[in-house]
Amino acid sequence: MIEMVEQSFNLDRNRYYINGTSMGGIGTFGVIQKHPNMFAASYVLCGYVNVEIAPIIAGIPMWIFHGTDDSVVPVQSVRELFKEVKELGGTQIRYTEYEGVGHNVWDYTGNETTLSTWLLAQRKGYVSGIPNNVSGFSGEITTDNFVRLHWQVPVEEEQESDNRIWFVKVFKNDELITEVYNNQNSYIDSSIVVGDNYGYSVVAVNYYFKESEPSPDFLVTVDN
Repeated sequence: MIEMVEQSFNLDRNRYYINGTSMGGIGTFGVIQKHPNMFAASYVLCGYVNVEIAPIIAGIPMWIFHGTDDSVVPVQSVRELFKEVKELGGTQIRYTEYEGVGHNVWDYTGNETTLSTWLLAQRKGYVSGIPNNVSGFSGEITTDNFVRLHWQVPVEEEQESDNRIWFVKVFKNDELITEVYNNQNSYIDSSIVVGDNYGYSVVAVNYYFKESEPSPDFLVTVDN
């Protein structure tokens, strides 16, 4: 079918995308296994996969979605795939697992505001640089003894798509605690203990999975 369409239209062969849900997700993995060099990127919702295709998946930008309580397609196979891809050195895979959600993950992926932007940004042969660092990273202790952090993401300038920020990773004492999408520039940490010392930093991630250098640490002591 694709070959027939290619004969009739002027297509960008570096920007073919594939996605599927449930049985369509299983089919998506199968098509990628048979045609590993055809697609620029893919995303899959609640689909079963054989972990043996991890070496192929490691070379394709992919976003996988699944619910922890899926009784139709149990979550274990995609957990194993994600783990194996990372162990193989794959850097272009993202896995989102919805806690307490069953098979109907499509009701939740509709809220993933960056999904279409991420997918359509991918193209074969493009090599991205790292994005610029965040600026103005600082914070303060609220009256509730929470820590409020805020920052500014790099601005995408003309012809500098590497600065198209997808999300920001927030670290506390060098441990990842959350990821904040690009339409937000603040985060409140309520999981702190009075009297303890904390060091926070943030890293910007662009739509090509490349990460900026970490920000300088914001150090805070939560007093009694």
